Amino acid sequence: MTVSTAQPAPSLVDALGTIPMDAPYYNEIVKTASRAVPADRRLPPAQPGAVMAAFDAWRRMDPACAIDLIMPLMPDHSDACMTAALIASVPSPLSFHNHHHVREVVCLAMLMAQGRPLQFQRELFIAACIHDFGHDGHGNRISGGHVPMRLERQALEYAYPYLRAAGLSDDEWLRIAVMVLATDVSKSQTHGTSPSEWLRRALRGEPSQNCPPDLLPLFDDETLCHQAAILEDADLGTSAALPYEHATRMTALIAAETGTLEPAPKTLINFLQNICHGAFLTREALELFGDNAAVLLARARGEAADTVYKAA
Repeated sequence: MTVSTAQPAPSLVDALGTIPMDAPYYNEIVKTASRAVPADRRLPPAQPGAVMAAFDAWRRMDPACAIDLIMPLMPDHSDACMTAALIASVPSPLSFHNHHHVREVVCLAMLMAQGRPLQFQRELFIAACIHDFGHDGHGNRISGGHVPMRLERQALEYAYPYLRAAGLSDDEWLRIAVMVLATDVSKSQTHGTSPSEWLRRALRGEPSQNCPPDLLPLFDDETLCHQAAILEDADLGTSAALPYEHATRMTALIAAETGTLEPAPKTLINFLQNICHGAFLTREALELFGDNAAVLLARARGEAADTVYKAA
């Protein structure tokens, strides 16, 4: 891919100049902002095989092209969307929760959101771009305990000064924050309900009793709940929406990152059964990817127990 010669809008450059230099990842974001950005929107064909091929090709490209790969996924070229794309392009050494994963989540979310109002897509794009910002690879269980939404809150804290400088409104920020918090699939090992499960309850129209206050808007705002569900399908879809070969590679990568999971069928089976609950949440995901989660589950169950998945 050839790096474009287009430049970020002067207003964005000025906005970045107002952010304290000790803001998380400041140098990386400012450096990325100086790179060229493609102007035209281009999404891969909405077919699982074509999407997997695009993802594989993107992962082989020079990291300097990261910003050029994500800019064509933007619903518009507002400063807020451009800033979110800069955040999504910050390189990460993690094997799974890195800039590749974020870009793939963004792509799946935008494929599912095609035809939706621009504001719907803008908020979803920004939430997808920042949902794993600053991920440290440790999950939300720290020192033997569980801290709900730890990484999600950290991502929001890190992203906030950049997006506010880019002109994001308070209302937009609150909606984006709820979407990001709802991506947490973790919960206490002994009891509790994950934010992802609260999202599922909201989608089913169940009571909001005992729901964490930060997630209550999911029960009151049907559009926000829909956006959060698309983001959830996109986030989990990087491992559940595409062909089996891709799912096994993602399983190997997450196993390498955690150091506790095994790159084996039982890990993929647990993910599909207990995290994805065997199916996608939204009509959009079902239309694009069908019952792929069930297909993957059947395939993984048919593997020998000692099968070892490879990351490459």
